[in-house]
Amino acid sequence: MGAFPEQQGFSDEDLHEALKELKGYVDVTESDLRKIYALAHEHARRRMAGGEPGVSEVMTRDVISVKAGAALQEVVELLTRHSISGLPVIDADGSVLGVVTESDILACDSCPYSVPRSRPAGGGLRRLARGLLDRPGRKSGGDTAGELMTSPAITVHVAAGLKEAAGLMAAHRVKRLPVVDDEGRLAGIISRADIVRTAGR
Repeated sequence: MGAFPEQQGFSDEDLHEALKELKGYVDVTESDLRKIYALAHEHARRRMAGGEPGVSEVMTRDVISVKAGAALQEVVELLTRHSISGLPVIDADGSVLGVVTESDILACDSCPYSVPRSRPAGGGLRRLARGLLDRPGRKSGGDTAGELMTSPAITVHVAAGLKEAAGLMAAHRVKRLPVVDDEGRLAGIISRADIVRTAGR
């Protein structure tokens, strides 16, 4: 048996055409096929990697996310209600545009508790806030998730291994990664805690 083909980008239209070419009735949708393909690729990746656990096995699939046009108040309410510190920001197609976190909100000019850029950094909290304000990839102000978010988001593919995910977290100093499919659409989220828990298995 030959090696499993490499993961390649394909569209829902490709899946639709593939379904039409199958003879007889097949009770699956394009979404079902995409999931089957991703799972098959993950099993093949694990086999070739000697059994290393994959991102898809430990990620959270029911992700709390927010649209780019969501108001600041909605973002705050979601973070508070679900006791989380960050949200993936997606477009109408579910593609990940960025991530908005508690730090982004506190460092934003429109937040009533932010530290102004012109204010001298006295304590540690002020220095931290000023550092966040000057961080590359952020926007200095705004009232929507799209304006507040850090973009582009650091993401990991659904078929990646945990070693790759851990490496991305360490390199970019982030606690969580949105997990995306071939089209860049949100498929889940994985945190450092998710990876650490696998070490005790």
